[in-house]
Amino acid sequence: MDNLKIVNNPLAEKLLGEARSNVQNSDSAKAEKATRQFETIFANMLFSAMRKAMAPEGFYGSGPQGDIFQSMMEQRFGEIVAKRNQLGIADLLKQQLDVSSGNPETGKISDKQLQKIVDEAAAHTGLDPDLIKAVITQESGGNPLAISTAGAKGMMQLMDETARDLQVENVFDSRENIFAGSRYLKQQLDDFGSLELALAAYNAGPSAVKKYGGIPPYEETQNYVKRVMHILQREKGTD
Repeated sequence: MDNLKIVNNPLAEKLLGEARSNVQNSDSAKAEKATRQFETIFANMLFSAMRKAMAPEGFYGSGPQGDIFQSMMEQRFGEIVAKRNQLGIADLLKQQLDVSSGNPETGKISDKQLQKIVDEAAAHTGLDPDLIKAVITQESGGNPLAISTAGAKGMMQLMDETARDLQVENVFDSRENIFAGSRYLKQQLDDFGSLELALAAYNAGPSAVKKYGGIPPYEETQNYVKRVMHILQREKGTD
């Protein structure tokens, strides 16, 4: 697959640039068109690389006529794959461009949908739904595509290692992320027996809480615990 190098394809680079620009300008229709065209080129190049590995002379033999038929077939293959979205590259690319451009609209869910997920996660873990919502508010502000500077992702900001440990397949799926984050928070609550310590462990990691025998002396973690507790009290109307 050494022949598959998108960065060396001027048209692919041009389409990627157009897609990025359209996302930044909130032109979803043009962005989707550019990502579909990008997937067509990618599929074309993928098929071409596979064909060269299996049949260096091509399926139609060598020579100008065979090259023409081969090129037409590869182009048609790319168009069909992209039209059916069989590789899913266009959707994945669009999602990543939305994330990198800070576009909060894609992937957004309604307050009613969020509350339903929170209630289900609470029932599944035994946590207070108001607590789960407070953590969501502090962690991501309810943005399913949020990515922190440290690399935490999704509604409850799961780090990649934590997501893998929790067997999360799609960290940007709101339900899957919230369920996993709630399970992780419940683990900390069971281990430490204190909500404040559980929140500190969720933010700084359980090893840090164990090391210091309490909330670590990190300004970020101390502020995090205070803010979540404040949001929780506000949700319950006891602030």
